[in-house]
Parts: sequence; structure tokens; C-alpha cells
Amino acid sequence: MSGLRTHPAFPDGFREYAGVVHLHSTYSDGHWPVGRILGEGIRASLDFVFLTDHDTLQAKEEGWGGWYAPGGSEGPWLSVRPVKDRGSSAHRIFLGVGAEITPPKSHYLAFGVNRLPAPDLPSQKIIDFIRDRGGLGVIPHPDHRGNARFGIGCYRWEDWSVTGYDALDLWDLMTDWQDSLHGIVSAYVAYNRPAWVLRGPKRETLARWDRLLAKAPMPVIGCCDNHGRPYRLVRTYDILPYPTALRLLHLHLFTPPLEGLTSDETERELLGAMRAGRGFIAQEFWWPARGFCFSAGNGAETAPMGSTVSPDKGPWTLVVSLPERGIITLVKDGVPIVTRTGLGLVHRADDGVYRVEVRRRRHFLKKPWIVSNAIRITD
Repeated sequence: MSGLRTHPAFPDGFREYAGVVHLHSTYSDGHWPVGRILGEGIRASLDFVFLTDHDTLQAKEEGWGGWYAPGGSEGPWLSVRPVKDRGSSAHRIFLGVGAEITPPKSHYLAFGVNRLPAPDLPSQKIIDFIRDRGGLGVIPHPDHRGNARFGIGCYRWEDWSVTGYDALDLWDLMTDWQDSLHGIVSAYVAYNRPAWVLRGPKRETLARWDRLLAKAPMPVIGCCDNHGRPYRLVRTYDILPYPTALRLLHLHLFTPPLEGLTSDETERELLGAMRAGRGFIAQEFWWPARGFCFSAGNGAETAPMGSTVSPDKGPWTLVVSLPERGIITLVKDGVPIVTRTGLGLVHRADDGVYRVEVRRRRHFLKKPWIVSNAIRITD
């Protein structure tokens, strides 16, 4: 677990925590119960998991939520027991219970609320319902296409005239994986080697994010959207089983230390980091990403990911630092301006919106690794 790593771009010893957002359990159409998911999350060294079952907060109503520690083994599974806080043990995981609101199109993720709107409301009313109650709302899998050949429906976001949502799901694991399915051979590879078929955020979604960033801050997160459902063909196949999915795509967030905080305080800190864009997305099946840093400095202050700073306080210098060598691409206003291989990058910046994408070589292929939140240098 990560909570002991500080981040140089944040004051007061902010810590780095990594976890998985957007998971389904047996409270809706997921294949695993919550306790088993949490036990596997501890084995995967996650700090947090945010559950998002369809149109229900039943898990929260039945007492799930908060910090959990290992409770012992139950056959091949690790059981969990509730604890009051993170304490000093690394072997603890936080569970936040949100929901995925599911009208026929334009699903919406809601966190930090105790009530849900009717799923048949217009998208703007669903967004307003969550926002009016102080919750965090995220547009998931915004450019999902589905896959007719494999019976997968299309669940893209339809109405981009809406306002008031808090964040965008930039890199959706299930969307990325499903996009690789073109036939029997590709499905075989995707089933047996899921990390190999991941391409990173859709270009369409990245372009959409760049357009949004040109107007205002727009935090992004990475989502798992895993169900772990079995698929019957010649035999039964577990599609992206939880032990695999929990080790693929992670959201890293930076908050004050969570040790000693209550469950409610912990959830507020994690959701606050999502809302502020204080974090990055990483595919960590092969390479750990803890320690990645992207910041802007002017000699007097340092601005982390998610910041908007004034060009009048410049000149600003952008600094990228990696825990291992990678292929770093610095993007300005949607256009790549610098690509460099190494452990870091330093760039003198003028006005604009900047973000970072990092890839690494894996057997002659450049595989996606890290995508940062943005830093905006603009009035």
C-alpha cells in the first residue's frame, strides 16, 4: 500500500493513495460479493475501492463502507473485518459506496450521497440531483461504442449540453478492453492477456477532454467498470475476473494523511481529491506508477496536477518525474509538443493547458502507462 509516499508538489506532507473506482458487486449485476472484492483488493495492495452498483445504495444501507482489515482466509479467498480507521497498518482498505445511475443511455456515477434520483429523469436533472446534495458526479465511459458482434450494447454519453458534472471518466478499462474484440482470435488474446490489448484512453475522449479544458478546469479519473460476469460459450469463461481487473487500471490520489481519520472524513478527502484533479491514472499490471509527479513551479510556489495558475505569476516551469524510465509526452492545448525517454522532463511553459501521457516498451510495443490530470496556465 502507498500511503507513506509524500509528493513534492503538495504542502504539509500530502500522501499518495491508489485504488479502483467503479466496480459492481452482487448488489447489482456483479459476480462477487463485496467482502470478497475487498479481500482481493487488499491482496492487490489497493488503498481504496469505490463500489458503484446499478441504481442502488443497498450496500451502504446494510452497513458496508469504511475501513477494512484482513479477517483471515476462507478457502482461496481473504475475508475482511471492519476497523475504525486506517491506523498504522498498510494492510487496510477503504470502501466508498456510490452508485451508477442507469437510464437507457448516458449513465452517471454518484458518490457521497445517501439518496439516488430516478434513473428515467433527464440527464441534467440527474446531475442536478447529485450536485444539490453535495455529491460528486462523474460521466462514465463517455465514448463507449459497444460491440454488436459480441452482444455488447452502446452506453456512450449522449447530451453534451449538460453542465454541473464534476469529473470525466477519461480511461475506462472495460471500454478499452471491449474495443479490442474483433473476432475469435482477438477475443482469445483479450481473455488470456488483457493487459496486452489495452490501448489507453480513446483518442475521441482525449480530444473531448482537451476541448473542455480550454474552457474551464475538468478533472478526470480512470474507471474499472468491472462485473466479473461469467460468459457461456463452449464452457464458462470469467470475463475480466476481479483478481485481474483489480490489478490493471488504478486511480492515484493525493490527500492529507488518512491515518486516524474517520470513515466519513476519509471519503471526503478522497472525493475532494477527485473533484480537484489531484491525481493521475495508471495501468500497473507490469509497472508500478507510485511516485509519478507532474507540477508547475515559479521559484516561489509549486502547483500540482489539477491546478489553474496565472501566467502573470510566471515564468512557470513544468516538471515531470517518473519512478522508472518511460516515454514521456507533454501535451499542450491538445497537441504533443515534447516527447522524451527517461526518468523525467523539464519544460519552460507559456500560457496554455498542459497534461502528460507516458508509455513504456514491453517486448517492442509501446504500452500505455500513465495519464496525468492537467495544469492550466491561464487567466
